[in-house]
Amino acid sequence: MILTAFGCISGYHVDALPIEKHDTLIKCDLPNFNLKQRWNGSYGKEYEFLISQANRLKEKNEEKQKWIDIDSCETLLDLDECDLEAQKVAKSVQRWMGDFFRRYRRAKKARQAAYKLMKLFDQLLRKSSRLDHRVKDKSERCKEKIYDIYDETLLFTTKEEPTSTFLSRSTRSLCQDVPTFNLKGRWDFKTGDESDFPVKETEKVS
Repeated sequence: MILTAFGCISGYHVDALPIEKHDTLIKCDLPNFNLKQRWNGSYGKEYEFLISQANRLKEKNEEKQKWIDIDSCETLLDLDECDLEAQKVAKSVQRWMGDFFRRYRRAKKARQAAYKLMKLFDQLLRKSSRLDHRVKDKSERCKEKIYDIYDETLLFTTKEEPTSTFLSRSTRSLCQDVPTFNLKGRWDFKTGDESDFPVKETEKVS
């Protein structure tokens, strides 16, 4: 643990919330604190929750840093939705406690543990934000790398090696009965094998 909770324990109340937000708290098993009343400096459930989220944030930062440092794209690192929701609740608690220290500046010495916890959580949160940008950048590079490998595989399987006997389809046909014409130059309107060929083929069809 980064810090240990101590002191008196205060309960928390449920506020009226939008249905969507309330469902998210239930889905992610997150507490719904009553932060409308000002914090009185007691170390309660809110303080304990902030400790747990500081620990969780520290672990997630280490996981992100480890994934960024490894030279591998085998597994992409996804950001957990409930972790992000828990951070939002923790930030609300941090601001709630921060208001107490803004009102009572001398309380920093009397409530050193809470003040240090707030500062620590803020540092971890800033680091998490920086790591998220690096995770996103690496994820995009990994996806591009995967597509490049896929494209190279397709090229490798469909690519034909050129041969010295290869000629363009305008000069050589694969069918032996079909004559080969030199059609690189412009037609000079003279009657020849080239002009007779379409006539002969039309007569065969009819």
